[in-house]
Amino acid sequence: MSKVQNFWVVTKPTKRSTLIDILFSADMKRMELQFKGGYED
Repeated sequence: MSKVQNFWVVTKPTKRSTLIDILFSADMKRMELQFKGGYED
């Protein structure tokens, strides 16, 4: 089993969304900060 380092996150897609509007690449640290409410430690 390989370890996943980066992955794509989909946010609020609509019928008119483009990929650049709804996707971002993340790693576990970025997702932790996203759930905490931002990028401040």
